[in-house]
Amino acid sequence: MEAEKQRLVYEFGRFVLSPRERTLLANGVPVRLPAKEFETLLMLVEHNGLALSKEEMISEIWQDTFVEEGNLAKQISRLRKILNANGEEYITTVPKHGYRFRAELRRELLDAQLPIIAEKRTVERVTLAVENESEPVAVLPQHRRFDLRTATLAVLPFVNVSSDPENDYFCDGLAEELLNFLGRVEGLRVVARTSAFSFKNKDADVSTIARLLAVDSVLEGSVRRSGNQLRISVRLVSAPDAYHIWSQSYDREMRDIFALQEEITLAVVGALEVKLLSQERHRLLNRPAVSQEVYELYLKGRYFLNKRTDTSLRQAVAYFQRAIDIDPDFALAHAGLADAFAYLGYAFGTMPPAQAMPRARAAAIKAQELDPLAAEPHTSLAIVHLFFDWDWTAAENEYVQAAKLDPNYPTNHHFQAIYLAAIWRRFDEAINEATLALSLDPLSIPLHNIAGLLNLDAGRFDEAISMWRKVLELEPTASAPHNEIGWVYELQGDHKSAAEEYALALEAANEHGAAGNLRKIFAAQGIDDLRRSKVDFFLEKWEQRGGWHGDAYSLAVNYARLGDQDRTLHWLERAFRMRSGLLVWLNIQPAFNFLRTDPSFVDLTSRIGLPSATDHTDEDNATSATISLLRG
Repeated sequence: MEAEKQRLVYEFGRFVLSPRERTLLANGVPVRLPAKEFETLLMLVEHNGLALSKEEMISEIWQDTFVEEGNLAKQISRLRKILNANGEEYITTVPKHGYRFRAELRRELLDAQLPIIAEKRTVERVTLAVENESEPVAVLPQHRRFDLRTATLAVLPFVNVSSDPENDYFCDGLAEELLNFLGRVEGLRVVARTSAFSFKNKDADVSTIARLLAVDSVLEGSVRRSGNQLRISVRLVSAPDAYHIWSQSYDREMRDIFALQEEITLAVVGALEVKLLSQERHRLLNRPAVSQEVYELYLKGRYFLNKRTDTSLRQAVAYFQRAIDIDPDFALAHAGLADAFAYLGYAFGTMPPAQAMPRARAAAIKAQELDPLAAEPHTSLAIVHLFFDWDWTAAENEYVQAAKLDPNYPTNHHFQAIYLAAIWRRFDEAINEATLALSLDPLSIPLHNIAGLLNLDAGRFDEAISMWRKVLELEPTASAPHNEIGWVYELQGDHKSAAEEYALALEAANEHGAAGNLRKIFAAQGIDDLRRSKVDFFLEKWEQRGGWHGDAYSLAVNYARLGDQDRTLHWLERAFRMRSGLLVWLNIQPAFNFLRTDPSFVDLTSRIGLPSATDHTDEDNATSATISLLRG
């Protein structure tokens, strides 16, 4: 009889009380109750409708301990504040006697409510991520049905509640690793890191985040770290109503981090009731063990990789390389190193392509050997083939393989969109790829930017401006979108609007004096002098950065806007000698339209291996001609 009593769950109003799990839920949310308050409530509920004397309650709750009557009164007062928040009056005072609990009470067996967690793992007692919690609060798993064809999830950056801000990298890395694996689960669309992590350190509620990311559930958590000891609290929330589907706290050591990631992933999969394929389960349960030192170096590398600046990418290289030096068989570190070098050698950093790209290739191939199921190294290798080898077939093969391994990897769609547009002028397909990437990473500034460029190069000016306006909504202080919008206005012949956008770009970069001078130059001397000022700007950058290929390409574009054929070809040739990956844009960059039939330009595109203008469709050539006519 006692065993059956422990299996009972009491439901009244918006509350669920479980004796066995020692928890009280309010609308599915755990309510923090100290042990004696819980026992007081349980005794009242178990005697629903009956008046209990103060003496018998004190005797039962504080067995073998002397307490004053005031202790019970304090417990009752606190319980009333919790239970009567919405006007209910569950606990009443019986004058000169004690207290009575009165509610329409439903009793159900606990076992009937427990879901089957993936791999039939034991459901542990769990807690919400609340500061200074010391006692566990169990959460009864609640049934919440999702459409498995469209189940969507955002994994937010975990909050660092440790005293050391240096632990941010660990919190971000833990959340990102969970995100990466959950993104491979069939029947689950997981929003990419760029969008999900854009809410870091921002005061936004779950419903707002879910609406902006178009998801129906959110995974969030916190990490407290002291030396090698971790306390990680995680919760899974239904987005529309902030309903807590599942939550749990884990007290572990750093050496258990992979096992902990496995445990959390399986619990989330089970709570969402999505399917875990055998290949995914094998990948999760058979990850190679690495030391704490190596894993922390890897997480630091990912932290700096995601900043995508020249300095941070070089920092990422250093951390990944240190991890590899200690553990040469750690595939994730090789994959991270491949990404870092590929970005440094393309346009996100200033490392010469001839130095960066071969290193990216070697790291990507090694990562593929160590982990044949990882999509990221294939995309990294595709970037090398596209922007350095100029081997279109090899690039496409890698993109296709990456898509097979992980169709939800937005970076692969991002660079495949560039490949389709820049090499083959298949703009509709390219924009579809960019749109798909945006559906996976809806707040990504790089993806909105690339979608803007593709629409611009396809002659779809309104769509291009719309994309860059969206970037400015996401990042009001960004300067690049103003420059791009200014270029669209130039192509349309609206030089006044173009000049104003260029000035706004300088102001966004805190170059207020330069912005004022630009406005004066345009007002006094017109668009050509404004264009010359941009040439002077990039000549200065060329000197400052010691001859970066990106500046050579930018100088070619800006001389082209002036109609200076010789200098345009000169800087394009310099970019070619530096093996600039930006040259893959030659055939669709509108500034170069006046050079399309020039023998030197045709020879350059031939040496790169770009299809000639005669290989394009009539529709493509018509688009190019339209853009030429619109040039100011």
